[in-house]
Order: sequence, then C-alpha cells, then structure tokens
Amino acid sequence: MLESTDEETFVGESEPHQKPAFLNILGKLPFKVQVPRSKLDELKKSGPCLPCMSDQRQHVRFRHLQKGILGYRQTFATIDRLHELHQVLITNISKTGIGVYHSEQLFPHEKLFLWTEEQGILQVNVARCRRVNQCCFEIGFACPQLASMFNEKSFLV
Repeated sequence: MLESTDEETFVGESEPHQKPAFLNILGKLPFKVQVPRSKLDELKKSGPCLPCMSDQRQHVRFRHLQKGILGYRQTFATIDRLHELHQVLITNISKTGIGVYHSEQLFPHEKLFLWTEEQGILQVNVARCRRVNQCCFEIGFACPQLASMFNEKSFLV
C-alpha cells in the first residue's frame, strides 16, 4: 500500500492483494491522459501485439488495458520531479516490460514505480518515450521483476 508519510514522500509495499487501497487511491487521482481517437480501436483489442519491423523485442507483448498508478522519484539532478502520483493507462505487458500512456514526458533511464492492481508495486525504468499528442506520451518501461510473475497463458484470449 502507498502511504504519505509527509507531503513529499510515499512509502510502498508490494502487496497486490490490497486492491481496496489501490482502487481508493486510483479514484482520487485525476486522469489527464488524452488518448487520440485513432488509437481507441487498437486499445479495444486483446491478445498478442503484432511486432513491427523496427521492434527489437525478446518477448511477446500482450495487450492489457487497465489503469495504474505511477510514482515519481528524483533520478536526475537536472530534471525536477516532485514525489507525486499520477494515473496512467497501461496498454501492454510482456515478460520484462510494460507499455503505458501518460500525460507527461519522461526520459530514458528515469527510475519510477508503477502500482498495478494485479502485480502490485513494480520498480520500472523508462526505456523509451514517444509523444502522441500534447497530453499523451507512449512510454515503454523495462521491468525485469515481471519475469518471475508473468504468465503468458493468462493473456491469451
């Protein structure tokens, strides 16, 4: 569960069974992501994502639409990050990574945490960030700890 020990510090315990706390905090956060209409049909699909020629992936990505909570940490001295929480839209998941839409730009190698309803709190590193529109950035997170809890069969529909 996430607890605010003061206005700028959040403490997390990785316990996915604490869904009421997750849903309570999620309900209090504004959803600022503005997903373009052109992406909506893609988000409604389920199952494995088709790879692109430019993809250099080791594992299959599966579409997995749900909301999550992203927590900032100060990673780089030159980029000010307040310790705050943001609501994000999780779009896909693989054995070692997660794709999300977020309302703010992040930079490669930033270290954050992502709280999901099913996996609990995950330590994530920004692998890439691509601007979709003014309030929508497609972000790829590397998350090696997913490998131990990932079950591909649960995503095959």
